[in-house]
Amino acid sequence: MSSDEHTRFLQELAEDLNSRKITLPSFPDVVINIRTALEDPTCSAERLAEVVRTDAVLVSRLLIAANSAFHNRAGIEIVDLNLAVSRLGFEVVRNTAITLAVEQIFNASQHENLRDAIEDIWTRSLSLASMCFVIARQTASVNPDNAFLCGLLHDIGKLYILTKARNFPELMGDPQSLETVLQQWYSSIGRSIIESWGFSDEIAKTLEIEENLNLES
Repeated sequence: MSSDEHTRFLQELAEDLNSRKITLPSFPDVVINIRTALEDPTCSAERLAEVVRTDAVLVSRLLIAANSAFHNRAGIEIVDLNLAVSRLGFEVVRNTAITLAVEQIFNASQHENLRDAIEDIWTRSLSLASMCFVIARQTASVNPDNAFLCGLLHDIGKLYILTKARNFPELMGDPQSLETVLQQWYSSIGRSIIESWGFSDEIAKTLEIEENLNLES
């Protein structure tokens, strides 16, 4: 790869970061509405279910989760969304909605020459989220649900870098240089994305989790 293209790519990344132009597709309204509802300490399962009903895919995901062996040991099928929300708990509903939204963002970012790389990042994100959750349950100082969010969003900066890099063919053709850029920039890019999505409060928790659990790649 020519040094000119490499330099230009890094300059654009720096400009995007400094001008806060780091953006990916926005979260769907249902995620925003769920977060708003949960900010109200009087929010009930019925109220949260009312918000969830606006997204059929999320409803399906929650009903499947509520009927899983982990959440439904009695084996009696749950078809009522209010009961499903009550059974799962508010944090599981929130994290399921966020997971679905991030999955949709990854899918929307798919391009022919990026498919394998993006699928690898998504698979790793899910694995890391599950690992964070399991480890955090054994660590009193870390909230497991925040740990799950930490793992899920840990590599989100790489998604932005890859989608931008597709316009730099020489960089895309130099895996070693691309990997170097990813490792050097994904953390700061990811932080900017998370802030743009309104997860400012969780950022401090994310950093704390990474330090406590030592999950940096």
